[in-house]
Amino acid sequence: MEFEFYKGGQLEVQGQGYTYRGEIKDVKMDEGELNFKLNWLAKLNNEWEEVENKDYKIALEIYNTSNIGPGPEGGDDRMCLTSWIVRETTVLFPPNGSKLNFNEVKKLQK
Repeated sequence: MEFEFYKGGQLEVQGQGYTYRGEIKDVKMDEGELNFKLNWLAKLNNEWEEVENKDYKIALEIYNTSNIGPGPEGGDDRMCLTSWIVRETTVLFPPNGSKLNFNEVKKLQK
């Protein structure tokens, strides 16, 4: 799998009672784990709010991956990673795909 393709795009993480969205600065595969460095990360609490932690990791052995095609906005294909163990779904959006606008995130607004 080629995850470097998603640099400059965004990831969205959904679990039980939470949703995060962030911009992918870098992604590396290391011993079966995907390590993301993010330019920024926001959590949805009625509105998007900045989160201090800018790292995110996925242990691929507990996730299923699938290509879910382009989003409704167009762009290249998205990658969906789902884990029934941690009950979490992560979608990787390509650089030309869906993006959360900076202006919608508290503290990141300029």
